[in-house]
Amino acid sequence: MRPWAPDYKRAFYWALAVHMGILVMMIMQIDFPWDRNKPALSYAMQNVQVIQAQIVPEAALEKRTDQINESLRIEAEKQQQLALEQEQAQKRQEEAAQLALEKEKQVKAEQLAQEQKKKQEADALRVAELEKQKQAEIAKQKEAELAKQKEAELAKQKEAQAQAEAAKLTEQAKQQQLLAEQQAINTAQQAQLQQAILTEVERYTLMVKQKVMQNWLIQRGYEGLTTQLHVRVAPGGTVLDVQVIKKSGNEALDRSAVSAVYRASPLPVPTDPAVFESFRELRLILRPEDVLG
Repeated sequence: MRPWAPDYKRAFYWALAVHMGILVMMIMQIDFPWDRNKPALSYAMQNVQVIQAQIVPEAALEKRTDQINESLRIEAEKQQQLALEQEQAQKRQEEAAQLALEKEKQVKAEQLAQEQKKKQEADALRVAELEKQKQAEIAKQKEAELAKQKEAELAKQKEAQAQAEAAKLTEQAKQQQLLAEQQAINTAQQAQLQQAILTEVERYTLMVKQKVMQNWLIQRGYEGLTTQLHVRVAPGGTVLDVQVIKKSGNEALDRSAVSAVYRASPLPVPTDPAVFESFRELRLILRPEDVLG
C-alpha cells in the first residue's frame, strides 16, 4: 500500500481531534470527589452558568471509551477506505492520464507517420514526375532524331528520285532521239518505197494503157475527146469492173473505151503484193489521138 497523501493525513488528524474533543467534554462532565471542596469561583466566573457534572461509573467510562475507540477505529477505517478509494481514483486518473498521454503519443506518432507517408508519397510523386519529364525529354529527343533521320532519308530519296528522273528523262530523250531518227529513216525509206511503188504503179499503168490502146477499136472523128475510166483488177490481172468516171460527151466513144479494157484483160499487173495493193484500182485517161496517132 502506498503511504497516505498529505490530504488524507490531514483529514484523519482532523477527525481524531474532533473525537478527542468530544472525549474531553464527556470527561469534564464527570463529578470527581476531589473537586467538591474547591473554593468558589471568582466574581467574574460567578455569573457563568455552571454545568453540573455527574459521576459516571468506571465501567460506563470504559464502555464509553470503547465506544469512542470503536467509533475512532470505524472512522479511521472509513478514512482509510476513503483514502484507498481516493488513491484508486487518483491511480485511475493517472492511468487515464497515462492512457491519454499514450493515446496522444500514438496519435502524434500516427500523424507523424502520415506526414512522413505523405512526404514520401510527395517525394515519390516528384521523383515519378521528374522521371516522366526525363522520359518525355528522351522521347522528344528520339523523336527529333527520328524526324531528322527521316528528313535526311526523304531528302536522299528525293535526290535519288531526281537523279532517276533525270536519268529517265535523259533515256527518254535518247529514246525519242533514236525514235525520231528511226522515224526519219523509216519516213525516208517509206518515201523511197512509196516513190518506188508509185514509179512501179506508173510503169504498170503505162503498160496497161498501152495494152488497152492496142485493143481499142476506134475511127477518126473523135479527136479532142477524153474518157476517164475507173478499172478494178484481180491479182492475176483479170478485169473485174470498169466504170466511166468522166464522160467524153460521146456515148459510143465511152462504150468503146470500156470494151477495149475488157478485151485487154488480163492486164499486166505487178507481182509485188505491196505494189499491187496500190495498183488494184487504177484510173485510165484515154484519148483517141493516142491510138490514131
